[in-house]
Amino acid sequence: MRFSISSDRLKDVLTKVSAVVPSKTTLPILQDILFEVNGNTLSLSATDLEISVKVTLNPIEGEEDGAVAIPEDKLTSIIKALPEGLLLKIESLDSDRVLITTNKGGEYKIPSSSAEAFPTIPEDIAETAAFRAQIYGETLKDIIENTVFATSKEEIRPATMGVFFQFKRNEFIAVATDGYRLVKIAKKGIDFEGEDTPGVIVPAKTLQIINKSIEDEENINIAINEKHIQFSTENISIVSRLIDEKYPNYESVIPYENNKELVVERDIFLSTVKRVSIFANSTTNQIRFALDPAGYLEISAEDIDFGGSAKEVLNCTYNGEPMEIAFNAKFIIDILSHLDSENVLFKFGSPTKAAIVQPHEQSADKEILMLVMPMRLNA
Repeated sequence: MRFSISSDRLKDVLTKVSAVVPSKTTLPILQDILFEVNGNTLSLSATDLEISVKVTLNPIEGEEDGAVAIPEDKLTSIIKALPEGLLLKIESLDSDRVLITTNKGGEYKIPSSSAEAFPTIPEDIAETAAFRAQIYGETLKDIIENTVFATSKEEIRPATMGVFFQFKRNEFIAVATDGYRLVKIAKKGIDFEGEDTPGVIVPAKTLQIINKSIEDEENINIAINEKHIQFSTENISIVSRLIDEKYPNYESVIPYENNKELVVERDIFLSTVKRVSIFANSTTNQIRFALDPAGYLEISAEDIDFGGSAKEVLNCTYNGEPMEIAFNAKFIIDILSHLDSENVLFKFGSPTKAAIVQPHEQSADKEILMLVMPMRLNA
């Protein structure tokens, strides 16, 4: 194998491929990136056996066809450390070494492995998939950014470690929950081929890799079969195993009947919560809201262990009776940070009931609903 490529171009593609390489594994070959040259086409592949990424570059200056697996950590470290604008030549020296030379006289030899030892990357599943859809890159990234944060990190609840995707009636629904908060996004106007899907669970790690790998202006093709989902463009293919679990019945926990409505300016509310939460107990992160129908919202926190407290009052619109309710400040900050409307709408039921949070002004083609569980008020 022998080819030439600019350092900037290789650095960019390594960023996309290396995201899937595991930092720890019992199979050392999984920490390699597979390089394949065929004519003037270069393909880079990586996998952790659950997620596979393949990026194709064309044209390059191909000199000799071949394939070799190169350790990701050493290769990435070298390429990142190089100055911009260099021309690199990469070639196999023998069965277990690769030579990288630069047009400025640099020379680096890296151990390598045989391409035959590298795991087989899943082929394009689009032709055999029962379901196919296309979505704009910017739209998909927006949905990922506003759902993944609410997924669970607890392996004892594997279903909630991913985002639930469902396509039905020209609508794309994405749901994430960790048991304490929930996000549901319904995006209209998505064209797809096949029957409405009952729903699949896509691992959060897969979606985080996609978010780093696709461009806003690209059209993303989605294909789903029984066990896998594929996201692809002209130059990149990401195939992931689905989470084979039953997703919680999220509709049953959304309190649509909540009728005590609070409207407040998002930026001011967010900055106030951040300041007051500095004084919250470090274990519970509890922050308290006192709602007054006269148009005031008092936000307070107290850390009895260290003797600190904080309180601020904001103007708001509130149509219910006076009420106090407590939340984990971190969850409120997360939710407010993932809404971009000027004003936010909270819908409350009681101090022990989940609150609904939404943009006060929803767009015609996208509906966002977030839910956050309250905490028991400290005495």
